[in-house]
Amino acid sequence: MDDTARKRGLAIVLAVVFLDLLGSVVAWTVFGLAEALWLLFLARMLAGAMGGNLSTAQAYVVDVTPPERRATALGYIGAAFGLGFIFGPGIGAVLSFDATIAAVGYWAPFVVGSLLLLPVIALVARLGRDIDAADARPADPGHAR
Repeated sequence: MDDTARKRGLAIVLAVVFLDLLGSVVAWTVFGLAEALWLLFLARMLAGAMGGNLSTAQAYVVDVTPPERRATALGYIGAAFGLGFIFGPGIGAVLSFDATIAAVGYWAPFVVGSLLLLPVIALVARLGRDIDAADARPADPGHAR
């Protein structure tokens, strides 16, 4: 596969991850601010539809990482996922305390969760710009995949 097709494929993968994350932000914000049962169901359906970003991110990492470093890179993804399982419920619990709910409302855990995705979205957008910048550079003749 030539570099142009590969870069186009990487751009598509990053677009999928970007849209998944953006959809998750919308879904969790709607879930936190919903005042009707149908909105809760709609938000959960949207969140479920946008939940395919882990496998897409893994595919991106496998494609851009040299073979000798792939296991390490995928290990980092697994570690990040595990840290989310460790710290996520604790953060949600703190945001669900009675005092927090009384101060800001029931929406706090959901909206804060969606706001925590914004830096990740910015990182994905930066990766997309890096791919575009790589298109503008001349190809390295010594680089072969």
